[in-house]
Amino acid sequence: MNTQKQIIVIIALFFLTIGACAGYAVIELPYRTGLQSEWHFSESVERGALLYANNCRTCHGNAGEGFVGPQLNKDDFQDQDPLKLAANRDLLTRTLVCGRAGTQMPAWLNSNGGALNERQIEHLVNFLTAPDEEGVLDENGVPTSTGWVEAVHFAHNLNHEVTILVGGDNLVSIALDHGIGVQQLADLNGITDVNAFLEEQTTIDLPAVQGAPNGGTYKITTARESVHSIAERAFVGAAILADYNGLEYELDYEELTFQLLDGGSPVPGLVTGQLLALPDGVTYSVTSGETIESVAELHGITPEELIAANPSLEGADVTADLAPADDEGNVPEVVLNLPPINGYVTRGQSWNEVADAYGNVTGFSLAEANNSETNVSLRVSQGLSLPPDSYGGSPPDTINSGTACIQYAVPNNIYDQISGGGSLTPSAPFEGVVEALNIAFTQTQITLPPDTEVKITLDNQDAQIPHNIQFFNSPTAGEGGFLKGCTAGCAGDADDVVSELINGIAQTEITFITPAVGEYSFDCVVHPNMVGTLIIEEGAEVPEASQP
Repeated sequence: MNTQKQIIVIIALFFLTIGACAGYAVIELPYRTGLQSEWHFSESVERGALLYANNCRTCHGNAGEGFVGPQLNKDDFQDQDPLKLAANRDLLTRTLVCGRAGTQMPAWLNSNGGALNERQIEHLVNFLTAPDEEGVLDENGVPTSTGWVEAVHFAHNLNHEVTILVGGDNLVSIALDHGIGVQQLADLNGITDVNAFLEEQTTIDLPAVQGAPNGGTYKITTARESVHSIAERAFVGAAILADYNGLEYELDYEELTFQLLDGGSPVPGLVTGQLLALPDGVTYSVTSGETIESVAELHGITPEELIAANPSLEGADVTADLAPADDEGNVPEVVLNLPPINGYVTRGQSWNEVADAYGNVTGFSLAEANNSETNVSLRVSQGLSLPPDSYGGSPPDTINSGTACIQYAVPNNIYDQISGGGSLTPSAPFEGVVEALNIAFTQTQITLPPDTEVKITLDNQDAQIPHNIQFFNSPTAGEGGFLKGCTAGCAGDADDVVSELINGIAQTEITFITPAVGEYSFDCVVHPNMVGTLIIEEGAEVPEASQP
């Protein structure tokens, strides 16, 4: 083949290649681009679901049903109308970036003090605005999106991985608080200053106890060790205290390990409320906040017995702080002498106290998740599992000041518009219905005349979510104490205008006498963001029974 023919072939092949690429671009790329875009969005929604489970469910619930924060799994946010979708995405983005001033919703963007970057916030917005998908149902058989199914799945997995340790006293801490073991170790080794740092390579004798009948030795290998620190590290006080109370244990002075036993089997710690005897002549190191009364109760004695052992306490207020901190937070050292103690009460958490740290968890649900009952005392350091439907930790108490990015603050009335609003129109003389739906009262203003008996029905339309209605003697919900005048259906103390708490689709009624002219408020005990206004004014009309 001559050169001219070769050139022609090369040119032809070149144009064929260009044509093939152009054809691929016209036919195949748009299809693949759509698939790639769809894959990226699905991946983003899944990442948003994981971020939600890790950061948001504490306030908004595992499935977005709402808790102390508003419901997020709602049709309003999932509306795919282009204008509404754009508005919702903007609202959610600004809320996540800046939080909501005056509420528990913090700013989440890292540049505003939060924990998320811009891409992660975008994942959350994609997740919250993703529409329901055909054939995808939640645990109750309600249509939903894959994102919410994943969020609940992630939440259950996170709960499964959590082990809660019961807090309280252990033998080491009790011994340290009462000076048990330190002086015995010092006397055994002829040391006068229990806090003095001992020389490295020095060998300290350890006392014989039931768990180590031949005693033992401890070689100092690091600087800044004292009799006090060695007594703690070698469990000297814990062993002496265990022997004094006939407790079964294993002690290894060489490995520096201590294990309580019950019938030969290891147990995590002491039982909450377990009574212990203390050796004669012990003292007690007071912590800030403790009083004569509380110290006496802890040790199973009377305040008078404690005062008799400490003459300097004569005439003191038994309820006053024995060791108040100064302006810089420094707590004075206060050590009290104790009379003979046979009933030191082991401090430890109850089922309800453990549950209080976990939002929607109750003592009953926690005990049930651990195949136990609330009347069974817990052991200190015992590991507990969370209920599968737990929302994780307790919601934060901190209120967002709005100073992070106030120019983009999201006012509450925007959320009121999304959640619904309106005024109560009684359906019969002196009767009316207030509906709870989507973690909000659909009637946010009630106007009535004074000194009138009114029956209000709370209609809970939120499946599996508890609500009540309670009225306050103040324009601001939660302040001024409960309104008085309840005559029927009262769940509060005396005549407080507080209805029963109802869970899921149900109704409850409360009857009360309206107060004097003024502005009052109402909310829900479980969801304090559900608020409304009760206006009492002269001449307010109550419709006749014949009116609609």
